[in-house]
Amino acid sequence: MRPIYLCSPKKHAGKTSIGIGLIMAMRERGLKIGYMKPIGTVFRDLDGRLVDEDPYHLKSILKLEDSPEDMSPIDLTTETIRDILRGKEKRIMERIKESFEIVSRDKDIMLIEGGPSMTHGISLGLSDACVARELNTRILLIAKYDTEISLVDQIILGTTLAPEELISGVIINDVPETAMDFVQGVIVPFLEKKGVNILGVIQRERILRAVPIKQIVEELGGEVLAGRSSLDKLVDYFLIGAMEVGSAIKYFRRAPNSAVITGGDRSDIQMAAIETGIRCLVLTGNRRPSEVILAAAEERGIPVILVPMDTMSTVERMEGMLGRLKVQNEEQIKCIKELIEKYVDLERVLKDVEVDA
Repeated sequence: MRPIYLCSPKKHAGKTSIGIGLIMAMRERGLKIGYMKPIGTVFRDLDGRLVDEDPYHLKSILKLEDSPEDMSPIDLTTETIRDILRGKEKRIMERIKESFEIVSRDKDIMLIEGGPSMTHGISLGLSDACVARELNTRILLIAKYDTEISLVDQIILGTTLAPEELISGVIINDVPETAMDFVQGVIVPFLEKKGVNILGVIQRERILRAVPIKQIVEELGGEVLAGRSSLDKLVDYFLIGAMEVGSAIKYFRRAPNSAVITGGDRSDIQMAAIETGIRCLVLTGNRRPSEVILAAAEERGIPVILVPMDTMSTVERMEGMLGRLKVQNEEQIKCIKELIEKYVDLERVLKDVEVDA
């Protein structure tokens, strides 16, 4: 068994999604895979206890056998950070090693997910490189395309934040189709001349940037007034319905798989959105629509979600959600596995962790 550590120089690079794709692809090769996120940083309340979202998410969708407590033994909460800064002994590295030993038992491959970025926890001796060194694992860098210079900077930064001998290679993620030729033809050779091992360049897929409507409901604390049977459908875009109706109809038709956010008092915009077949309607200000609107939405299977916030606050919350999207439905899981198979040199990844492909 050999572990491999997924980490990124920058937040929201897609480590969890790529981890899911790697696990699915490796399982097809008959390998038994374990997953661990040593230091929890993204919390949710579960029966009165703060837990990291990612281990629970992966355990649920991939039917992993290990306990979430072993998969993520350390919760780096504000209280924990303050205790460390005060010099209180927390046995953090010992607890990580103990859990790693449990989770890795009888596994062929251990995928370990790092923190939000490679600098997270560096002042506490808990950066990805520190933990990777303690667990004697190789690091696989995940770098998400933003701009060309940002991409190159991320990767060079990542290779300076960890010793060269720890880094197995880099996967470049979420590259727009229009940028693929330049990334593969110019940026990859540029990086390889600098000794960077590029193991894959993954093209952006719309479906992976989509949000299930039920996740919007959960994030906004909304009340579903109609269209409950369609909550598993995916939304590609968020549109603000704040213009006059004629312009709104043209606007909505250009992006039919959208969630339209508008005031609860804008019945004209609401009906225009429903008639053009948008995916869901988010009504702000806690103002309920008319029964005519609800009946029309129910007939077309369009969820109507009522939220207490104003329109701008709702938009901010929904935009914040985009940075934390998780692969979760079957269509998305299938897509990320296919992307790994198509764009990542999995044989080289497996060879690097001493497992036959």
